Amino acid sequence: MLASVLRHRSFIKPPLRYNRWNSSLSSAYADRIKAKLSQEGVGSVDELKTKLKKEGRAFEEPSPARPNISTPAGATASSTSEAGKAGPSAYKPNTSTQKRKDSSPVKPLSDFLNLSAIASKPHTVEQISALWNLYHASRSGGTGRGYLSAVVPVESYNAMMERAKRWPMFVLPLPRPTAQDSPAPSEDPNSSEQTPVEFHLIQWGMHPAPAVPSPDPDSDLFTKPSSPSPNPPISTILFTPLIQYKLHQSYAPPYLILTHYTDLAHSHGVVLLRGEITPTSSVTVGSDQAAASVDGKFMLSQTDAQLLALAVQRFYLPQVSTATQSQGAEGGNDEAVELLRTFHESPADFRWETLLKFANPTGFGGPSPTSSPSS
Repeated sequence: MLASVLRHRSFIKPPLRYNRWNSSLSSAYADRIKAKLSQEGVGSVDELKTKLKKEGRAFEEPSPARPNISTPAGATASSTSEAGKAGPSAYKPNTSTQKRKDSSPVKPLSDFLNLSAIASKPHTVEQISALWNLYHASRSGGTGRGYLSAVVPVESYNAMMERAKRWPMFVLPLPRPTAQDSPAPSEDPNSSEQTPVEFHLIQWGMHPAPAVPSPDPDSDLFTKPSSPSPNPPISTILFTPLIQYKLHQSYAPPYLILTHYTDLAHSHGVVLLRGEITPTSSVTVGSDQAAASVDGKFMLSQTDAQLLALAVQRFYLPQVSTATQSQGAEGGNDEAVELLRTFHESPADFRWETLLKFANPTGFGGPSPTSSPSS
């Protein structure tokens, strides 16, 4: 099984696949245009233009609605308070008509946050965290379904990147209990009570480092800077069930995509994590995920997506031992490091049985991750 996966590495093209399967937000104009057509009693925009022309009225395209930033159910008062201190302008992305000039398949962070507003006046890490998490919690009709979000310290991100650059591909076990009341996966690979697992192939992709945000909203953030950006590179992680990858290889759609935005790494010391769960085939790719907010319309449940995101931290974020204070790509959590190394350097010696103990979120041989993604 492992040899088959490794043998087809040349087919893996994370940027192209990400570009193909990346879900975009729905057009903000669609609902308003539909309402206007219904109000005027016509069936198309062309008919509406003809009617207005006969009546001597001008055709005006409706302006896009602002994103819903109402407090979602379960949001804490402190996070809402911090978001309010940041000011409403930070919610609204920059509406400049400029187009990006690079070839990155990753949506720019300015699609979600008004970076010029954040750069123009001081914002604390707590305020940025509140803005980021509340934005995603307000998606899908205020349920947050289909999205993950987190704020990662830049030091932790850089530590993960050391391992990701060395070992950019791996498999993660995801528990698949047969019933909701099933016991947690056993840490003993020989246990008869072990919960079934589904293996997910993960692939890291590295993308150019973004420029430091400018307080000038008209600045071109995508013009190649005269000097290297002080920010670390952006990265993406694709999660694909191993069985799907074996069947379809590079055509297998990822079930989950994590993107680490590093635009604020230099200025605020944080990296913004965004997770997008792929809608099922019954939902048009590229449509708003609000249409898929009902359970069963996504490839993964919200809980499964969170478990996979936490598993990445377990393997790629060094767990520093207080006894040895080990650092670097191979520091801490020796068993996880050994599995990463063996998977890449000695695949014939890779032990799937050893990997199974990591299916238990509490059995990773180290302390809990420093942060967990919000749903």
